[in-house]
Amino acid sequence: MTSIERTAYPRFSKYRPIRDAELRKFYTPTREEVVLIDQLCKEQIHSLNFTLLYKTFQRLGYFPNLKDIPDKIVHHIKAFLNMASDFSVYYESDRTQRQHQQSIRELLNVTPFNKEAMEFSIKTALNAAQTKNNPADIMNVVIEELIHHHYELPPYFTLDRLVRHARAQTNNNIFEQISEQLSPSIKAEFEALLKPTGEYNRTGFNELKNSPKRATITHFMDLLSHHDWLMSFGNMQTCFNDIAKVKIHQFANEAKSLDASNLRDITLPKRYALIASLLYQMQLKTKDGLVTMFCRTIASIHQSAKEKLEHLRIEHNDKLNNLLYFLSDILIDTHQNLSPEVIGKMVLDKCLSQGGSEALLRDCEQIIAYNSQNHLFLLAQFLNKKKRTTLFKLLRTLDIQSTTQDQALKEALAFVLDQEHDNNDFISWDLDLSFASKDWRKLIVRKQQGKTTVLKKHFELCVFSYLATYLKSGDLCVKGSEAYSDYRDHLLDWEACDAEVSSYCKAIGIPDNPKDFVVELQQKLEDLSKKVDQQYPEIEELVIDKEGVPTLKRRKAKTITHKTKRIMQEITRRMPERDIVEILCNTHHYTGWANFFGPISGSEPKIDNPIEKYILTVFAYGTSMGATQAARHISEVSPHMLSWINRRHVTPKILDKSLTALINACSDFMLIKAWGDGSSCAADGTFCSIFQENLLAEYHIRYGGTGGIAYHHVSDTYVALFSTFIPCGVWEAVEIIEAFMQNESEIQPDTVHSDTQGQSTPVFALSYLLGIKLMPRIRNWKDLILFRPYKGIRYEHIDSLFSGVINWELIETHWKDLMQVVISIKQGKISTSVLLRKLTSYSTQNRLYLAFQELGRVIRTLFLLEYISNIELREKITDTTNKTENYNQLTTWLHFAFEYVIIASNDAVEQEKAIKYNTLIANAIILQNIIDMTVIVYQLIQEGYAIGIEDLQHMSPYIREHIKRFGNYVINLNKIPKKISELLNLKLWN
Repeated sequence: MTSIERTAYPRFSKYRPIRDAELRKFYTPTREEVVLIDQLCKEQIHSLNFTLLYKTFQRLGYFPNLKDIPDKIVHHIKAFLNMASDFSVYYESDRTQRQHQQSIRELLNVTPFNKEAMEFSIKTALNAAQTKNNPADIMNVVIEELIHHHYELPPYFTLDRLVRHARAQTNNNIFEQISEQLSPSIKAEFEALLKPTGEYNRTGFNELKNSPKRATITHFMDLLSHHDWLMSFGNMQTCFNDIAKVKIHQFANEAKSLDASNLRDITLPKRYALIASLLYQMQLKTKDGLVTMFCRTIASIHQSAKEKLEHLRIEHNDKLNNLLYFLSDILIDTHQNLSPEVIGKMVLDKCLSQGGSEALLRDCEQIIAYNSQNHLFLLAQFLNKKKRTTLFKLLRTLDIQSTTQDQALKEALAFVLDQEHDNNDFISWDLDLSFASKDWRKLIVRKQQGKTTVLKKHFELCVFSYLATYLKSGDLCVKGSEAYSDYRDHLLDWEACDAEVSSYCKAIGIPDNPKDFVVELQQKLEDLSKKVDQQYPEIEELVIDKEGVPTLKRRKAKTITHKTKRIMQEITRRMPERDIVEILCNTHHYTGWANFFGPISGSEPKIDNPIEKYILTVFAYGTSMGATQAARHISEVSPHMLSWINRRHVTPKILDKSLTALINACSDFMLIKAWGDGSSCAADGTFCSIFQENLLAEYHIRYGGTGGIAYHHVSDTYVALFSTFIPCGVWEAVEIIEAFMQNESEIQPDTVHSDTQGQSTPVFALSYLLGIKLMPRIRNWKDLILFRPYKGIRYEHIDSLFSGVINWELIETHWKDLMQVVISIKQGKISTSVLLRKLTSYSTQNRLYLAFQELGRVIRTLFLLEYISNIELREKITDTTNKTENYNQLTTWLHFAFEYVIIASNDAVEQEKAIKYNTLIANAIILQNIIDMTVIVYQLIQEGYAIGIEDLQHMSPYIREHIKRFGNYVINLNKIPKKISELLNLKLWN
């Protein structure tokens, strides 16, 4: 049976106590309901029972056993009906109970779960199983549809049984469908993959799971060979034409979690289907890896050329000095009272003494080249024969297509491939070079005997460089790739979007047509610009000097009173000593977060004491200790078991659900309201060291190391809402909005603050269209352009801040494109991070980029005007972003077990899981600290301390002086902590 905690089946949670607000909202009868109850029930006991069934059915969708209704609800309804608290709840007659239940169904227009409902549920489950694999996900769809069609929900075990049957039937059909499309020879090759070979007894199936290594030319060639081997099985896409991509991905993940021996134990159709799914997924991923490695290789060549140029500048300083001395000597001679003939002879003599005019001219040309910013002429020396051969092989392997009408680069690529083996330095050319910059054209185009030619070595590098740029921006795509596919294929068609536009725009508060959309924004920009201009004389912190350079002054920091310091010290002193494993156990008792763990297939775990092992797995991987080291310090578990659970029972999605349980528990406490209202969060990244043999590993200049970025979204209440892992080379802003899409907790902010990394114009635009307020902390705000609402408008005080004008026509023209993207995101067709990876790469070809850029200029200008004129806003942004930086210190502190390599895996999924494991421990500590601090604050109040909200605002749940990280790690789930229900309604300040 699927664990009920993983589903949306309505129930009374044994972990979350019912809050007073819930009682008032859901379990208090209305006036109309009271009148109705009085009409139907003549006796007090009947009124109580009827009311209990009626209000709980409204909340649950089925009739619970009266004994299972929480006492808090019973006492609340008794008090509402003016009944004694010791009044018993029971039905003397089953007939009366059935009559009450039928009356409630009729009142609420609900149909009992009959044969018709069962058939409807089975049909719904079969349809859902076409796109979902986890039984809990299928069950949630069935529950939603039953409620939508006014059916009473059946007992949980009934739903579980029909869902499992529907999933098994659907999957078996899909397995047969895939298996039938595989030839006998491919099936034989699949079987061969499962047989151990070689000295280390490895199987070919293990080779399928290989991840790309770092971008060296040797690894590049290995990855090309690996790609050829994967494609030797044939293009697996043909087997999945009629199967949902989500389903393929789920099958591939299940296959990846298994080893060869596991696969040999399952039925043939399922075995072949899982292998084919994994093979297809790896074919996509390997193409992604090849393109990424190509882009990294080109970037590396450019970086080497830039470094060489800088080195040459230093190297030629002496030559530059000689030329300057030579010039100064000539200038001195010209100032003498001599005839032009004498001066000319002196100049010629000096030229000869320096090697002649040709040598001097050559020196001048070199110095001019080396003192420019143009490094392109140096690129060729970093493209050796081996690297060139590999790049050509890659470009012949991949099917590269243009996503725009401009085919110039595509034609140039075909030309370069045709000329690969031509040994001439100059080759005839008549192609369009409009994609290339002036610097490139100056370098590669030559006129010879009246014909236009190109210098081959530079022309190839020009094409390679623009290929890398266009692939990253989305102007080019690769067929059969995932990350570099045509993003337009992931968008809903406009007809589907059009039906949603009006309701969506109404929900986020923007006009639902392009004309009004532009008019409203133009008016906002005009009004706010005038308002700030008029307020300028009164804004003490904003100063614009005579040259038009603005400066923002800071207010003096608020001082902490002696009383507040004393309270903070007393709270810290009284915090009980705890260890991390104890905290994980306690928070599981409070929230049940470990119940979300389980086999990827969706079945129940078949291991002894699974909750204990799940907690130990989180501890092992969240502290970077790893399975082997953790098992050395924990007697209850083996390294193999921890590794097996991590691989077979944990996914990033499961970890997100566990995190949500902890977040929701934190939100119940009054204490967090002293820190924030949950309306905003801050996004920031912190460096994580990883093994260098990894395509995602990249040297980060700011951190001075090789690794990636753990990117966190932290609420203004200090609770971490979302965490992910991104490579160093990816602009952090691409993940800034994704947390809002993924966050399913009760803390739902509408404002996000970030560091300077989060202020690109496309991110501002997309945030606005998704109803999110982006308010970053911008260090270099003076360097950003503010845009006027229209040409010709001038301002008395702040005019010098504006240097651009908005192109409203561009926004209006592409309004449909913008809305198509946003609604596609909301429908889950494309993620914000995938889209922003395209939109954060500059592109004059991509009309979507240009439209987002222009809209972003409007929104960013509006924000900057608020930013410079509102010091309270700046302080709020700083305060919230500081919380994220403090949170990063907590997560780093938790990575105590392996200081030098935080993420010990080269697999992208494992890297993501490592970050989420760490976040889960951090949130467990936050929850435990909130609970302990609540107890202590209440004790202090009882002891006579006068505590106000301003005293608690300076506290943080990140305190860790009382937490032990080292020692013997013992798990004891039998030690049950005190219930927290009585803590939720404590008054902690006046």
